[in-house]
Amino acid sequence: MKYINLLFCMYLLFGVSTQTQSAEYIPDQSIRIESSLNVLQILTGQQTKILTLHDIDSNQKVAIPDALYPFMMQSNMITYEVHSNNNNYYYLLNTGKAFASMIAKDGINYFVIHPDACPTHYGFLWAMVPFVSTKYICAINTTIEKTHISLSLFGSINHQNQLIGSFNLSMQIQTNCEKIISGQINLQVATSSEAPEETPLYLFDIQSKYLHDVPLVEPPDTQGDTGNFTHIQISGQANRSFSIYWIPINNPNLVKGGVTFMQITGAKNLACGHDLNMKYPDFELTFTSGETIYFNGQYDIKNQSNIDVYNVSISPYILVNPNRSYRIYSNFISSP
Repeated sequence: MKYINLLFCMYLLFGVSTQTQSAEYIPDQSIRIESSLNVLQILTGQQTKILTLHDIDSNQKVAIPDALYPFMMQSNMITYEVHSNNNNYYYLLNTGKAFASMIAKDGINYFVIHPDACPTHYGFLWAMVPFVSTKYICAINTTIEKTHISLSLFGSINHQNQLIGSFNLSMQIQTNCEKIISGQINLQVATSSEAPEETPLYLFDIQSKYLHDVPLVEPPDTQGDTGNFTHIQISGQANRSFSIYWIPINNPNLVKGGVTFMQITGAKNLACGHDLNMKYPDFELTFTSGETIYFNGQYDIKNQSNIDVYNVSISPYILVNPNRSYRIYSNFISSP
């Protein structure tokens, strides 16, 4: 996999520290810098006027769009890199090493948390777009604020080739020295008169891996269940308070209404042929909404032993009606 590193942290650019670049982020000079400028304009919502700065680590001049220049002026800020691979773009958020990223892939903005600070290890993919069908049919624009970590997604919601609504999603992200990532999400949705009655509107989609009855390396020469997580706890208030655990193989298609909290309990994936050096993060998400939120967990039984695919989909949803507006607040925290 080839990457090009366009943005380096302030210390590298201005020579105020002896910190060196991690081997994970060595620039690939075989891809021209200019080939990645279009995505920067999409991500920042600004024209990409170029500043030429000197990268002291590789002793080369690097072109940096001035829209991102303020990120490098504050030593306490999270810094950014943009990588290109096969026309898909990886927008890394760094605190010395990558702790999270956005991926613009096939028209969908994915949010990825890296539990071991390596962007090639994905615990789960979090598609941050509301959608109706399973194909994420949305027209999306994305902006990133210059003074703090703030992602804004806005666009249309489509179903069966018809516009049925629009959304505005904003997210604030923080991290600390213990690599705990936290954030807040504000999602606003407005439906049109074309929206069908009682339509499930999925708030986002998290994709992960859970493997059943596969060869394990620990203990050696055994079979068992493993994956990027062990179970998901969901709790909330329906007819009465509840707290249950979802293990995908026991209930491949779980829908539960009234959810206000869910926790994905991370684990080391012990399947043969998988990297054992990383524990995937624990991930907690809380919801605040006047609408009933349904937990929707789907497990692809056909791929229960396929280590190469994301066979779990976690897609909370609300039921929407025509000509209505909806607002959902949520907080999340991810800890290694």
